[in-house]
Amino acid sequence: MKSVVCGLLIAALVLAAMTDDDVKNYLRAKPVEDIFAAYPRVLGGMMALPTLFADGEVIHEEGVQSFVSGNYPNKVPVILASTADEVRGFASQEFLGSPLLPHIARYGSQLWTAVNIEDLARQMTVHSDQPDVFVYLFNWGAYSEDGTSQIEAPMDQYVGAGHGLDIPFVLAKEDPTYFGSVKEQIFTQGNKEGRDALTAVMSAYAASFAKAGNPNNAVLDLPLWTVWSPVNGDDKFIFFDSQGGQAVAEMRNTELTRDGILQEMDMLLDTETYDAVIDAMLDFSMTCTLLVIDTDQSTSICE
Repeated sequence: MKSVVCGLLIAALVLAAMTDDDVKNYLRAKPVEDIFAAYPRVLGGMMALPTLFADGEVIHEEGVQSFVSGNYPNKVPVILASTADEVRGFASQEFLGSPLLPHIARYGSQLWTAVNIEDLARQMTVHSDQPDVFVYLFNWGAYSEDGTSQIEAPMDQYVGAGHGLDIPFVLAKEDPTYFGSVKEQIFTQGNKEGRDALTAVMSAYAASFAKAGNPNNAVLDLPLWTVWSPVNGDDKFIFFDSQGGQAVAEMRNTELTRDGILQEMDMLLDTETYDAVIDAMLDFSMTCTLLVIDTDQSTSICE
């Protein structure tokens, strides 16, 4: 322990004597492996990176608050996207075998979409100089109303329509390293027909958007993907899934809000389960900041 403290003190003294250019040159001379080795690994092998620096050059000095003020530069058409089970894969690592897992996966994923996608869409579309904002929800792999998934057991409960699962569909490319050793358990011969059909649709929308800033193309025989609308009852997002080997792409007008999700939890869960789920989500890094919106509080609570 003493050697660690001494090392940190020496490093601090060396750093204090360095100019900004010295620091820049020192870091750029380091191999990437050395840089990555300095960060601890957290869920799913991801790195625990420090808070982003709002330097005013790469990151706006207001950070995410710039979307509220409208001061962000380079306003262009955007696609905001979420998967139906954003949190499931991470939660299954923390709560596997717990009766709370289905609730944390369901409501944690809904909160992810509400806070990171729908709130952002509301903030951006308030500004008259913001071009079109398109939103999609990727549902392939999520449990349907009859309790089935395109993904075979046991991977269905671990992944679902998980974080990043939409990427191969958008890019029309199945990287052999994507999802590592479990890829073959997710993308199987049994779900290939529907998967290929959905890939063709999603990648066609993506190509049109990349070319013209609009996913719609008169040449393509695809449903019209309308922009996100703040008006209650208007279409919000396009829903992507597959059924019976066919792609499903349809506009939906449902809207998720943090308060609405918490109200649903309070209504559907008994008091003991509700309290247990909230406590677990506050202890879980993926969901804590979604519950604690205040930045100052989240810094102290969500450690």
